[in-house]
Amino acid sequence: MLRLNDLTINNPSIHQILPLIDLHFHSCYSDGALTPEEFLEQVSPKKFALVSITDHDSFSAYSNDFLKLAKKNQIYVLPGVEIYCDSDLDILVYDYEANVVSKEFESDIKNLITKIIQKRKLAAKKVLNTIKDYLTKENNLFPCLNWTKWSETEKNKFLNDLNFDNLTKINYQTMKIDNVKRNFVFNLNFIKLLLLLGIIDTDIIKNKEGVTTPAEIEKVVKKAFFKEVITWKYDDPGNIDKNLLTELGQSGLNTVLAHPGKSVYCVLDKETVTEKDFCDFIIQMVTEYHIGGVEIDYRNYRDQKLNYNLLAEQTLKKLSHNSPHPLLATAGSDTHRKIIN
Repeated sequence: MLRLNDLTINNPSIHQILPLIDLHFHSCYSDGALTPEEFLEQVSPKKFALVSITDHDSFSAYSNDFLKLAKKNQIYVLPGVEIYCDSDLDILVYDYEANVVSKEFESDIKNLITKIIQKRKLAAKKVLNTIKDYLTKENNLFPCLNWTKWSETEKNKFLNDLNFDNLTKINYQTMKIDNVKRNFVFNLNFIKLLLLLGIIDTDIIKNKEGVTTPAEIEKVVKKAFFKEVITWKYDDPGNIDKNLLTELGQSGLNTVLAHPGKSVYCVLDKETVTEKDFCDFIIQMVTEYHIGGVEIDYRNYRDQKLNYNLLAEQTLKKLSHNSPHPLLATAGSDTHRKIIN
């Protein structure tokens, strides 16, 4: 059975190990489609020697029943979480062994998540109140809003439903509000909730902007609201949470920089990134913030402007020569929907 300690950049077998693992899946407890149990039904122990559900700022997938079922199905699941450090920067955090949660890891990760949730909850509630004030006090509303067409009963229902609880219960896959409590709040949560609650007249947007798909409509609404109404600093380019990043690096937890070729653009606030920019970004994460490894085999890059995986591997290898501890080298697909075995 593979353990986290096997996944180091200096392990001579690392290139044979990486194709056998996928330590980056998402379940319905963040923005994935599958329940943890459905995940176990779909993942094949014949293909994967080690897997991990790494939900955004959530450890809810790892119930005792889930871990027992994983053992029964002979699927080795390494407990993990993906912590959002703002500006599209994610840090993967793992326990040491599969199918068991150490008390220390569970305590540390739950305390960390609780602090993150409390901070974002306060910020999210301010945004929701800002939207309510805009609708009830502003005279010159966006023409695509149904507010002025609604009765008082419809308005009151909307104001009641525009709450933090619903904001965190949006299923990104079904685009419905369900009963699963999620911790992760992204800027699109606000836009999706406005659309789900019917305040946006999508026909007006389609006719005026010439868009047709839900994603295009969301983009138009997001541009309007985040420019004129909403301030949500957590997703702004070049605005990483340095305190959270420092805390993670000093925590003693097993930390891994997720999808560096995706994060680097938002973190550096650049449209074009050179090989040097990319390598310096990884060096900074490892040497300045003490992140313990890198996802060197990320399988979901959609626009490969550079050979991110190769550069990440080469940079991590160089860093390992002067590192006081072994540096982790992991692989992941960042799968949110059906698992392809």
